[in-house]
Amino acid sequence: MNSKNVIRLALIAALAAGLLTRVFGGLPVFSSAMVYSSGKKEPYPGVRTPEALVKSFYMYIDNGLFSKAWETVREPLWLPEEARVVYADDVRPGGRIYGFTSLEQFGRRGTAELGYGGSWVRLQNIKTRVISVNDTGEGLPAAGLPAAELPTELLGSLAADSYTSVSVSGHMIGACTIFSWKKDVLVAEKNGGYFLVLPGTKEPKSFYYQSWFDNIEKIASLRSTTP
Repeated sequence: MNSKNVIRLALIAALAAGLLTRVFGGLPVFSSAMVYSSGKKEPYPGVRTPEALVKSFYMYIDNGLFSKAWETVREPLWLPEEARVVYADDVRPGGRIYGFTSLEQFGRRGTAELGYGGSWVRLQNIKTRVISVNDTGEGLPAAGLPAAELPTELLGSLAADSYTSVSVSGHMIGACTIFSWKKDVLVAEKNGGYFLVLPGTKEPKSFYYQSWFDNIEKIASLRSTTP
């Protein structure tokens, strides 16, 4: 089984676990919060730096604040034939963008994929760090940044002043299983503000949010407890 299929199956398992939690009256059948959370709600770090913006995006997704998450990203709308590719790097040369995902589109899709309030997926221990910065002013990321996953057409349409590569990692909590995940993402700077660059593509039978996670591994199984 290739790595993309492993990631896909892990995300489906985590989503299914979230659905089970929802079925049981919204009560989780495990006490993972006592093991994997700090015990107190963490404040959103804001958007003043690339690493803070990325962490805020994933925290917004975790809490179902899709409108706030949308404010931190740029996600292209590809022509229909381009959006059905396997991954973003499979977009054919010359693939056309006809706009960017609107607030309404992002919010509607987030609720459909992750549940109302993001209830079908739980994230914990989100950490970010800057890997590298390209401030050459040339409008395209330097070699080695995670732009390898992103089509040149997308990068050109952003017309960013600089790019920062950020590593983000954390835990994904299911009803019976805990997964670790890690992904290198690209943050663009334009006119003094930052935004996370999303590919806007997905596997034909998968969800868009699955492209936001990578290197997913099962790290623990939790026995159910009686409330």
